[in-house]
Amino acid sequence: MLEGEYFILCTEISDHENGRDLIGLHDIIYAPKFPMRQDPLVGAVAFRTKKALSGQSLMLALSYELNGKELHSMPIEVKSKAPKGHVVPIVVDLSHAGFPEAGLYTFKFKENGKTILSKKLHVMTEKQMIEHARSL
Repeated sequence: MLEGEYFILCTEISDHENGRDLIGLHDIIYAPKFPMRQDPLVGAVAFRTKKALSGQSLMLALSYELNGKELHSMPIEVKSKAPKGHVVPIVVDLSHAGFPEAGLYTFKFKENGKTILSKKLHVMTEKQMIEHARSL
């Protein structure tokens, strides 16, 4: 019933009458030691409806993994009245996500077991971050 539109990781989301501000966008996080937690960490997410929604609840699963191994999964309820093709935005608190080691993490939204939206996040050590910065 839904398809992924966008998934942006950030520090804060501020809604106002003219739209939404996303503050502190993340594709890479530096961690001085492990395990680590990025708090706050928020997902600005949007789905496009494949058919009209009449206010019913849709249950999605949000998981994150490292090297293909799932670390955590949680249910996400999406409830909306929306016509077919409408974009439904949601905000997801991800501050519970723990990162046991440096690596490439993948957050995935699934509907009925099928991935409909994903986002990658690099978590780096100090040495990796310095090497990355020098390569730019």
